[in-house]
Amino acid sequence: MGAVIDGMGVAREALAALKAAGADKASASFSRGEQNELNVDAGRMSLYRSTVNVSLSLGALVGTRKGSVSLNKYDGEAIRQAAEEAVSMARSSESDPANDISPARPLESFEHGPSEPDNEAMYRRLKEFVDYAAERYPDTKLEQCILDFGRGESCYANSNGAEFRDRSGSYSFSAMFTTKRGERASSFNYSGASHRGLDKPLKDWGSIDLLMKQSTEQLDVDSVEGSFSGDLIITPDCFGDFISYMDSVYIGDYAIITGASPWKDRLGQEVVSPL
Repeated sequence: MGAVIDGMGVAREALAALKAAGADKASASFSRGEQNELNVDAGRMSLYRSTVNVSLSLGALVGTRKGSVSLNKYDGEAIRQAAEEAVSMARSSESDPANDISPARPLESFEHGPSEPDNEAMYRRLKEFVDYAAERYPDTKLEQCILDFGRGESCYANSNGAEFRDRSGSYSFSAMFTTKRGERASSFNYSGASHRGLDKPLKDWGSIDLLMKQSTEQLDVDSVEGSFSGDLIITPDCFGDFISYMDSVYIGDYAIITGASPWKDRLGQEVVSPL
């Protein structure tokens, strides 16, 4: 585990620096993420690594003029310089009466999932999956599998007195594979899922086992000739792509702001078929 950082302390220090630099109102958010990762490449356990990322964002209001700066350092001098830059940007920006910060609230903390990874269980589950795949689907090659534990802390504070802290942790697993038998080969496929714990075997996460089974059944395929009209069967794993498409095309910022979204006046109404 990396060094313990007082995230809320960093955010409060940034607020003090912003006020000292001349901000009328100020906000700061500090986030720290740590990831522990186990990899499988070409069917073999190949890598274990840990990475840490930190981010600090400062916001300054001078009247109704706004400036903001983001950085990945949090020492005192870096914070002071960033605060001065944010205030300078605010003074030179356009005034907007909509610029403001949230009202005062006492510190609220939220916690989700485990705070530390179980490294032994991670190794045991990943090896179990590799052994299972080799025995159950001997013609299927695990191109890459990644099991990681991610934990993070986000802290927000503003000069009105609002403060929030969120801590979370979860495991994520993804597998990419293909099946080859003689000269015949299936297409690559992949799937993944996230869980708070490692109680279930990795093969049972999401639809990984089902897709590996289907991969072995896709060695003999034929192209469809000509055109036809008929029903289209969409597998559950495609649903995320559909949701992502609808989010960007129908309810994304551009679609709403330009009025191009057919759903722009449909709040609280049904917009897709109940079927």
